[in-house]
Amino acid sequence: MREIRPLKIISIIKPAGFGGTKPIIVRAEDEKLYVLKTREDGTNPKDLGVFNETLAYLLHDEMGFGISPQNVCYLYIDDDVVDMVFDAYTQNIIEKESYEYVKDSKGFNVGVEYIEDAMEIKSEKMNKTFVRDTIRLDNYILNCDRVEGANSNILQDKKDRRKYYAI
Repeated sequence: MREIRPLKIISIIKPAGFGGTKPIIVRAEDEKLYVLKTREDGTNPKDLGVFNETLAYLLHDEMGFGISPQNVCYLYIDDDVVDMVFDAYTQNIIEKESYEYVKDSKGFNVGVEYIEDAMEIKSEKMNKTFVRDTIRLDNYILNCDRVEGANSNILQDKKDRRKYYAI
């Protein structure tokens, strides 16, 4: 089972480019890039997203699914991070909504390892095991925001189009 450890955010990189919760890409103290998923995300009651993300990754590992191999951590937001994100917003690096969500999310948030060579899904011909395991995991955590065509929350590998990541 993966260890989900707390890390400090050291810089803001860019918007994730996908996702209704306006996640942003950050660099953490371990020098890795993560997609910051905030406690307040404009879609769920505060902290529900963090709980569901954590539960999903732990269940993923416990049940032996291979659909979300990326590392996960807790990213801590304090006043210094809020200031850093405000600077990124005023420099037009990120959107206002992203800043607002960060500002309202002090404390521990989820960081999901950024997959450099991933893109929004372009092909619907996923292997049956991937689809089955994604549906099973979604059912276990009562995930209802994976909508075919609109918001599949599935990324595809740019180099190997047969490889997918459930996010």
